[in-house]
Amino acid sequence: MKRMHKTTRMFAILALVFILVGCSTPTVVTQPTQDIPSIRTESAKTVIAKITIEAALQPAATATETQLPVVFTATAEPSPTPQPTATFVPTSTQVVSGGGGGGVVYPTATRRAGPDLASLTGQDPTDGTSYSAGEEFDASWTFKNIGTSTWTTGYEYRHSGGPNLAKAHIYTLKTTVAPGESITIYADMVAPTNVGRYVENWELVNENGDVFFTFFLVIDVR
Repeated sequence: MKRMHKTTRMFAILALVFILVGCSTPTVVTQPTQDIPSIRTESAKTVIAKITIEAALQPAATATETQLPVVFTATAEPSPTPQPTATFVPTSTQVVSGGGGGGVVYPTATRRAGPDLASLTGQDPTDGTSYSAGEEFDASWTFKNIGTSTWTTGYEYRHSGGPNLAKAHIYTLKTTVAPGESITIYADMVAPTNVGRYVENWELVNENGDVFFTFFLVIDVR
C-alpha cells in the first residue's frame, strides 16, 4: 500500500514537470515570406504619389513674354508707267553747209506713230537755197500718206517755230489723201531783208489738232 502511494506521487510529479516545461517553452511565430517584386511595386507607387502631390502644390508657371502674331504687310506693286503712243524724236541730224550764212545744224523731218503717218518725198526749194533780201518765192513739199487714215480737208500744215517766212501761219489741205496717195502742199514765202541763214519749222496736223509729222525749210539770204 505504501509502495502504491509512492508510485502515484511520482506520476504526479512527472505530470507537473511536463506542464511546467510546456508553459516555459517560447512560442515561435513564423513570419510570412515577403514577395520582393511586390515590395518594389509598392515603393514605385509611393514615389509616383509623392511626385504627383508635389506637382499639384506647385503654382502654374506664369508666361513672362507674350508671343505676338506675325503680320505680313502686302507691298503694293508700282503702277506701270504708261508708254507714249507717239514719240516725237528727230530721226537724225543734218548739217546744211551751202549758202552764205554758214553751216546750220537742224533735225531732219520726223513723224509720229499712229494711224496718221506721212513720208516726205519731195521739197522745193532744197535746204540751203539762196535768195536775195525781200525776194518772194513759193515753197512746196510733197507727202505720201503711209498710214491707215484718210487725210481730209480738215487737216492742216502750220508754222511751228523759227522765223515765219510764209505770208500765212496756217494752211489747210485742198483735197483728201487716201492711204497710199500723195499730195503736194504750198506756202507763199518772202525772204527776210537781213543777210543770213534762216531755219523755219512746220508740222502736219489732223482734224483733232494732233501733230503727226514735222518738217523744215532752210534758206540763205545774200
